[in-house]
Amino acid sequence: MALFAEFDVTPGESTAISTPLNFTYLSFHEIESGKAPYEGLAELLAQHRLGDDLMERKANLLVQPFTCVGGGYLPGYMLVKNLWLHMLRERHCHRFWDRDLFLSYLQSFFYNDYEFIATLLSPETSEYGVTNSVSLYCQKRLKDFMDNTTDDLVGEFETEVVARAANRRDETIRDLPEPWPGSDPQTARLGRQRLKDLLDELHGEADNELERSVRRMESWVIAQRELMCIGSFKERVRVNEHGMVHVGRLPGQEKWNLDFIMPLIAVGADSGVPHRMAKG
Repeated sequence: MALFAEFDVTPGESTAISTPLNFTYLSFHEIESGKAPYEGLAELLAQHRLGDDLMERKANLLVQPFTCVGGGYLPGYMLVKNLWLHMLRERHCHRFWDRDLFLSYLQSFFYNDYEFIATLLSPETSEYGVTNSVSLYCQKRLKDFMDNTTDDLVGEFETEVVARAANRRDETIRDLPEPWPGSDPQTARLGRQRLKDLLDELHGEADNELERSVRRMESWVIAQRELMCIGSFKERVRVNEHGMVHVGRLPGQEKWNLDFIMPLIAVGADSGVPHRMAKG
């Protein structure tokens, strides 16, 4: 899904927009007042995808062995592309001409599925049997996607996404959405209840400060589920005369008698960034 988003997804006519495109627009496009939402996003994507770096990335992907050993990125990418084509040609889901809507639907279909949660949190599944249970369920879910997705169902999903985006400010991590249309009601309710119980346990009273700290950390991870910070540190940022951004200072280099500072991170600066020292 990530590779499909990187190489193929473009905004369409739908007012629902996926998280990757939303954050791409917010992070890399200058938002001007008076312009329509996401105006210029298609041009931004085209400019990036026609660049040498992305062309090289896609070429490297397409020449990989067609095997799931080592991650299976090429088979996974081709599976998502073929699912999209199947929906258009065989299922006649014309709303999926909007590839961004297709990505949102596909992601939600597999990752916002209470039946899947019921499988993952089942107390009857042993640690040795969980892999088989998850594998069998994913195969069933994939078949459900191919056989049961309709243009009307996609329309219901689109309406729900737009409505939830409008009310997002009032949501908390306890605001669990309704089960996916077409899910088995009994299993979906079971999965939703198991997730609620897990969240209630997470927010319950802790016996000591260590447990409270762990629960706060886990709550923060869940709350940041759209963009997850792996780590952070305070450091100085330098832009040198060669247009390189240097972050931090590699520890222990004093003993090497170098006449320059070796940074922790070095990347190229955007064009037009002046040579200066700044605090990060």
